[in-house]
Amino acid sequence: MFNRPTSRTIVAAFALAVLLASPTAAGGRYAAMVVDANTGAALHVEAADEPRHPASLAKMMTLYLVFEAIERGRIGYGTRIPVSPAAAAAPPSRLGVEPGSEVALIDAIKALITKSANDMAIAVAEYFAGSEEAFAQLMTTRAHQLGMTATQFRNASGLHHPEQVTTARDMLRLALRLQDDFPAHYRLFSLRSFSYNGRDYRNHNLLLGTFPGTDGIKTGYIAPSGFNLVASVRRGKRHVIGVMFGGRSAKSRDAAMRSLLTRALRQASPVLTRQRAPVLIALPSPARRSAPALPALAAPPSPPTVEPAHPDVRSPAGLFEVQVGAFNSTAEAERALSLARNALAPLLKAHPARTIPYEVGDRRLYRARFSGFSEEVATAACLELRRRRIDCFVSRAE
Repeated sequence: MFNRPTSRTIVAAFALAVLLASPTAAGGRYAAMVVDANTGAALHVEAADEPRHPASLAKMMTLYLVFEAIERGRIGYGTRIPVSPAAAAAPPSRLGVEPGSEVALIDAIKALITKSANDMAIAVAEYFAGSEEAFAQLMTTRAHQLGMTATQFRNASGLHHPEQVTTARDMLRLALRLQDDFPAHYRLFSLRSFSYNGRDYRNHNLLLGTFPGTDGIKTGYIAPSGFNLVASVRRGKRHVIGVMFGGRSAKSRDAAMRSLLTRALRQASPVLTRQRAPVLIALPSPARRSAPALPALAAPPSPPTVEPAHPDVRSPAGLFEVQVGAFNSTAEAERALSLARNALAPLLKAHPARTIPYEVGDRRLYRARFSGFSEEVATAACLELRRRRIDCFVSRAE
C-alpha cells in the first residue's frame, strides 16, 4: 500500500503547488528540471524545453569560456582585466570599478559568481573578444558544441535582450559540464562571500549555508524572466542539480527549489553510473580589436607536456593537432584515440596519436591528440569527426 504522507511532505508539496499556481507560472515564465547527477536521470521536468530568458545564469557560460582559457594556459588568475567606460557604466548589479582601472581575473570571477557583477562580465567579454557582442557569439558557438542547441546568447551578463534565450534542460547541461570539466574552478561557486577593496559582498545564492549540501551554483533575475536559480546539492553519495525559472521572488524561488531538491534527493541513486563527457579544453581564437595578444599576458606556468611519441614525423607544414578530449587516465585517452581512428581511418591513419598529461588543481588529466597536420587538414578532420558525433578541436602543436 502507499505510504501516508508526512506533515513535512504536505507542507513542501503545498509550497510547490502555490508557486506553480502563481501568476508567474501562468504567465509562461516558470520552468524547472532536476536531474540525478550520478545517473543523469531526470527526477522532475516541467516546461524544461520551453524558451526562457536566462538573466544572470548567462554568466555561467561566460565563466565556462574563462575557465577554458585558463586550462589552456592562455591566461591566469592574476591576469589584469581592463575596465572600459562601457563596462564601468553597466547597470547594477556591479562591482563599481572606475573606468580605466584594472581588476585581477580571479577577482572578476569571484564578483561574477557572488555579486553577479555586470561590469565584470562586460570587461571580461571585451578583454577576450574585443567587444561584448563578439564574445556573445563565442558563447553561443560553444554552447551549441556542448549540446545546448536551444540557447542563444546576446551578451555576457544576462541583462535583458529579447533574443537571449535558453531552456532549463540546457542550463542543467551547462551546470554538469562546469562541474565535470573544471572541478578545481567549480569550487569557486561555493563561495558565500567575496571581499574587494575593503567591502564584503554576499553571494546571492542563499541556499549556500542554509540548505545542507549545497555547493553552488548561480542565481539570476531580470523582470522578463522572474527569479532564476541553478543549484547543486551533494548529501552523502547522492548528488542532484536543479534549475528553476520564473520565481515570483527570491524567497519563494528558494523555497520551491528546496522542495524540489529534497524530493529529488530521496529518489537519487548513491551510485555513480553517468558517463561524463570528454573534457574539451577549447576556446575559439576570436579576432581581437586592438587588444594585446593573449600569449603576451601574465599566465600561470605551462602545464607539463610529453614529447611526441614520434617526434620526427611532423614537417614544417604539420604543426597542428586534433584533440578529441581530455580524460582521467591514459587508458581512457587511448580508447578515445582508437575510437576516433576507427571512425576516420582514411584521414587519421598516417598521423601519430599521443597522450599529454597536465594538472588541473590537484587532478591529473590526459589530452588525447593526433599530430602532424597542416591547419587545413586538421580542420577538415575535426569537422568530419564532429559529423560522426566525436567532439574535437584544432590546436597548434605544443
